Amino acid sequence: MTKKNEITTSNQAAMMSSREIAELTGKQVKHIHQDIWVMLEQLYGIKKDGQDFDHHKNQQVTLVDGVIAVIDYRGYVSEFQLDRRHTEILITGYDVVRRAAVIDRWFDLESGKSTPAVQQQPTGLPQLSKLEVLQMAIESEQGRLEEKARADKAERTKSQISRRREAQALGKLGAVTRKCRELEERLGESTKHSTITSVQKATEKEYKFAPLRKWCRENNMEATDVPDPRYGSVKSWPAEAWLAVYGVDLKKLFGKKMR
Repeated sequence: MTKKNEITTSNQAAMMSSREIAELTGKQVKHIHQDIWVMLEQLYGIKKDGQDFDHHKNQQVTLVDGVIAVIDYRGYVSEFQLDRRHTEILITGYDVVRRAAVIDRWFDLESGKSTPAVQQQPTGLPQLSKLEVLQMAIESEQGRLEEKARADKAERTKSQISRRREAQALGKLGAVTRKCRELEERLGESTKHSTITSVQKATEKEYKFAPLRKWCRENNMEATDVPDPRYGSVKSWPAEAWLAVYGVDLKKLFGKKMR
């Protein structure tokens, strides 16, 4: 029987579980999953928020060739299965030690130094020499540095544009307009509806928006768009949704602040 966290082999290409990648790199599984979603969005435009797995419970869904999402009984992704190409793309952004751990695992399996989950040698997989593995690590490091340079440049450009727009906006806003903006931003933490950020700050707990959105759809209610200095606007979810999904009573949480 195949162990859940290890590479599986069959007549098809080998796949590596996101849970084993977490064990090899010392990262939390949820952080590995976040990295995989970022990779899928950048490579294929596949967004986590755009996926609805409710009708795929207790089964595996192929998102693209070489990437399989394992769906649990709730309709959530419990783990990913990645082929070698997507595994290497994923770990390109990790530090050398973490990349080396994953690459060594592949090398050991393909060279026969360790036994895969299924007791048979992978077929159709190339045998890599240590020199090839070293070259792979060098190329991964070069790719990581190039990607970091592009990301840094994009962030600087975004920051410059943001500061310029903010300066222009502040120049046009009078005292009355700025006061209205502050009051509008306060709408994100009221007794009738609240943003996830406001509730998280008040309770020091983390919350996901997907269950709130699902409850609103099922109960014919809508979230309110409120201004946000970071993103322009965010969703402020109804008090009924907070109470039903997470047991958070906005009246008790923000009632004193609103007086």
